Amino acid sequence: MKKWLFMVICSLILLLPLKGFAHSYVSESSPADGETVMEAVDELHLLFNGGIEPFSTVTVKKDGEEIETGEIIIDSPYMYVEMSESLTAGTYEVEWQAIGSDTHLTEGQYSFTVDESVNASPEDEEPAEERQIIDDVETEETVSENEQAEESNAAENTDANEENALLMIGALALITMIIIGVIVLRGRKK
Repeated sequence: MKKWLFMVICSLILLLPLKGFAHSYVSESSPADGETVMEAVDELHLLFNGGIEPFSTVTVKKDGEEIETGEIIIDSPYMYVEMSESLTAGTYEVEWQAIGSDTHLTEGQYSFTVDESVNASPEDEEPAEERQIIDDVETEETVSENEQAEESNAAENTDANEENALLMIGALALITMIIIGVIVLRGRKK
């Protein structure tokens, strides 16, 4: 009987969802890893593949020297880093440390380059009307991307809630099985 109870408990533990124990790493960033941008950078955006806690941090370095950052805003799974001063020409290394929703610390780094020297010459400029049309299209694309990001966020939150519900159900099932096992064992001893 004890072997049977032990096997049932072990089986239940193995059936519990393990996805809730995944660590959080950067899945996307802006500027992206290895990217060369043509304009000064005022803000960094990092998207993590899982939830992150408010104690997560970022350090930005240029030529090995730390650059002062402004406010770091955590809106899990997003991290926004406002720079105290614009990041101008040069190569920058971003080092991040994130405390995941599973309370595990993860860290990583990526780099990008700002190259403001490449500017369009006046004869290469588009007429104002064409620029307006392009700006309108880019604005519509940005709005669409933001809506998609919000939908994705909502889906991830729903997945996390479902995951937590499954963990709770598994834990309750395990507790129930232990209680039943104890009752059965006590009944046999009498």
